[in-house]
Amino acid sequence: MAAVAIPQLHPAARDTSSAPARTRSRTGNLLSTGSKLVKRAVRESRFVPTEEFDLGRSTVELLGSSSGGGATSFESPRRSIDTARSEQEPGVQSRDVGELAWYDEHIPTGGLEAQPYAREPQYLLSYSRSSLNWEALVGSLLSATAQGSLAHASSSSSDKAPRHVLDLGCGPTPFWIMAQAIEPGWEKTQFVGLDVAPTSATIPLPASYDERVSFIQHALPERLPFQDDSFDHVRLSFVNLALREQDWQVVCEEALRVLVPGSTLEIVESDHHALRHRPDPSIDSTDPVDLLFADVLADRFVNPRPLTLLPSTLIMSGATTLRSTGRISLSMPAPVNDVSPSPDSASRPAAAHEPLARYVSGRSSTSTAMHTHETAVVLHAYADRWASSSLGLAKAAVGARRRARSVSGRQGSSLQSDTSAAERDMQHDIEAVEDVVHAWADDLRSRANLASLVTSRLGWEPAFDVALAASLETALETSSAGLREVETHRALHEDVFGEPDVELERRWQQMDFARRDAEADLAVVRSRLEHSSEHEDILGGLDFEVFVTNAPVSR
Repeated sequence: MAAVAIPQLHPAARDTSSAPARTRSRTGNLLSTGSKLVKRAVRESRFVPTEEFDLGRSTVELLGSSSGGGATSFESPRRSIDTARSEQEPGVQSRDVGELAWYDEHIPTGGLEAQPYAREPQYLLSYSRSSLNWEALVGSLLSATAQGSLAHASSSSSDKAPRHVLDLGCGPTPFWIMAQAIEPGWEKTQFVGLDVAPTSATIPLPASYDERVSFIQHALPERLPFQDDSFDHVRLSFVNLALREQDWQVVCEEALRVLVPGSTLEIVESDHHALRHRPDPSIDSTDPVDLLFADVLADRFVNPRPLTLLPSTLIMSGATTLRSTGRISLSMPAPVNDVSPSPDSASRPAAAHEPLARYVSGRSSTSTAMHTHETAVVLHAYADRWASSSLGLAKAAVGARRRARSVSGRQGSSLQSDTSAAERDMQHDIEAVEDVVHAWADDLRSRANLASLVTSRLGWEPAFDVALAASLETALETSSAGLREVETHRALHEDVFGEPDVELERRWQQMDFARRDAEADLAVVRSRLEHSSEHEDILGGLDFEVFVTNAPVSR
């Protein structure tokens, strides 16, 4: 069986005198042991020479022992957080978990899920479940009718499917690889997932999976740890927020370098757009959410419109026969007159996407891949994605704004000498931006109105909302009656004594607040029960495009 290409480690990493214990992370469990991959790699000798790599930056997870029964262990500069939790062999000095952990975890207020971030802030978003689910959801919808790859949509037999596939930026949970590895026709394909974050795949997998899948921890903008002509297919999906604009040229050149001449490179990407209610387009530039993203993306040199950047970048990198789906634009939420398929539809239409065609700038796709009920789910997932990364967004925005003020000279003499005071101010600014992000996400969720979707599509009786509405109606009647009684006593007191009573005024304010609070909550619950949303305006659109090109036949 042909081996998956895995780079060799520097000879200094092979010192067996003080070798750490053999450990098993979740990645190790996925691959059974790292030793099989090491043996196959040694047997096939498909590495890039080690002198081309700086191990201080390039990281590879190779867990396990060498062949021949020795106790040699291969240790990467960084290891998965789960590796730190593994049991050490007897006689080996244990290491601090904090030294091995790759993530820092932030627990936001309000009962939200934890937000794990890389200790080195190479990526703007958190690695939380909500953040990862967004890309998995959109990626699955875009590729639902193409068996996961538009470049090989007709590869229903093993002689047509690529034999060696590289997924660049596969993420901590490699959704596409895990789905594609079991597709008909791809049973013999070897997969390599590469990402700067350690990969942790925990779902049950077929028995043959570990022989065909490997994961490598490596930064995308750096030289890829593979020889030329190592793969038959390379894929990138939604990596723009992790790259500076100038990094795209390097990434495309490296992707084409490791491809067999004439084989395919597939890129699935989207433009950035902050979905929100826009009552007055003339004041868009002053909206806090728009300002937030403008500051963050400009500070990190991230191009918010990669779909206009990629074609020229691919051509300059040497790619040939550029094709694309055209711009797939999804209104969020979809128009209310969109015709949705019935809940018991056996399958999607056979052509949910336009077939690939020669790339033409500005060409729009006529895809009908998504319907109203699906866009509600996507909108809700979009809100969860940004809410789950609120701290990363807030820190990036505050840092960008402070750097901009410092460069423009507006901070100069106003810089505080008191370090603790400066830290308090920064924390206050971060919390203020987090509040903006969460308020924005809450508004998007209310417009998505998933409760109505679940009720109408699945026919579930919303027992909780029914009980909640009854309780709120009772609370509203009670507070309204109490308010009328207090108003009567307050008017009588003023008639008798000629001045208001302080205690009655306080009680009136309390009852009035309770009444208004119950009214607001009841309006939200009734909106859900009526299976309709009061928000019918379009918040904007999400633009996607799939590019497929070929590596040059002659280098």
